[in-house]
Amino acid sequence: MKTFIRFILRTGSRILRVILPRRTHYRLERAAKAAFNEYHKSRLAFQEGTTLRRDAPPPDGASAPRGFGSNPAFVSVENIPAESRDKLVQSGAPLKAQDKEPQTGWLKSATHKKSARIDRDDLAELLAPFIGCDGRDIAPSPQISDELQKHAQKCELVLCCAFTGRHQILEKIIHESLLSDEGPHVRWMIVGSTEEDYEFIKTLSRTTSQVSGFVVENNPLGRKWQTCMHHATRYYDADLYGITGSDDIVSTRLINFIIRRHRENISTDKASAFSPAMYGTLEWLVCHNNVQNGLVPQIIKCSYDYETAFEPLGAGRFYSKAFLEKCNGLIFESDLERLLDDRGFFEVRDRGETLEYFSVEDGPLISVKGNWAQMNSINDFVSATTLTLEEFSFRGYALMGESLSDDTMRYLFRPALISPQLNFYNSSTGFA
Repeated sequence: MKTFIRFILRTGSRILRVILPRRTHYRLERAAKAAFNEYHKSRLAFQEGTTLRRDAPPPDGASAPRGFGSNPAFVSVENIPAESRDKLVQSGAPLKAQDKEPQTGWLKSATHKKSARIDRDDLAELLAPFIGCDGRDIAPSPQISDELQKHAQKCELVLCCAFTGRHQILEKIIHESLLSDEGPHVRWMIVGSTEEDYEFIKTLSRTTSQVSGFVVENNPLGRKWQTCMHHATRYYDADLYGITGSDDIVSTRLINFIIRRHRENISTDKASAFSPAMYGTLEWLVCHNNVQNGLVPQIIKCSYDYETAFEPLGAGRFYSKAFLEKCNGLIFESDLERLLDDRGFFEVRDRGETLEYFSVEDGPLISVKGNWAQMNSINDFVSATTLTLEEFSFRGYALMGESLSDDTMRYLFRPALISPQLNFYNSSTGFA
């Protein structure tokens, strides 16, 4: 039965993906999966010998998820063996507070909170003190926004990034931006979710004096990103606020181009009135930093098809201060895990604001695909119907050499990592 229902969901999803707008399809797909998961949890509860009760209040400390029908349902876990309880926990069913394993460490206050429905504008609570780029830590509180504004830092560009792990590549991304000619005018707001992330933020803040950040719960990702943007607009008084992923390199060439372009656009009152609300791109480079995937070519140029997509890529977006003030900085939907970029674009479009596109020649945005978990893998790019993929290894290598710092180029193209197509150190010349 489970297999049959899953087949029906997948088939229906593929059909709806063709005939419905992307956002509508995603919301329907999410609702269907939630219903299926609740049905599966109910089945598991019966199999484990638990009692499923309807139309009854949930126990203290437990949330009340929706059952497969219209009434609330919860699973009683009294007198369940430990091994069965572990399976139930993995299924996502709520447990009584006394049945849960005790939490330890600095995440205790967050993980013990009663779950509640998340609104699209909600912000996440900080799990530890905010780390400022000036060496000052700010304790979490309901007045955190006011506290951040008291210590606001002036700059021209702030780059925002939500991450978990990936410290090595993220450190390269941050240092790449700071090595640009306009690097002294660049600041970072990064948000993680673990103790390791917190120590990483603290180290970068102390060594660069241009990085600030904090840690919150990782899910939903939309809330994590929105909290990052909200605190960035409070702590920094900047002309531009950029968005980039934790494995997307914003080249020094692109940093210089965007800052100088916007500086020119707001140079006079007349020009400022018509300056873009957003700078974005429809094309970017993908660079494989992992020979284990066996993929050749190593550098691919991705472009959105103009007939199917005019919304720019989520990474490499730069919003103007004037526009963010109009929409109160609300450019992500806090209750979503996917399609996080749509709201910002729709705000620009619906308000009649302007958007300026840049090309890879202006400055490439480089998505690095390594041996880490990825929201969008290279297989997703290949199967996407809205993309055009172009082999770009040799032209891309030259462009990246002109656009990136020497340190970043050495990191991306170490002889042990690159494919034989560009690995002249190990490839036979035929004359030896």
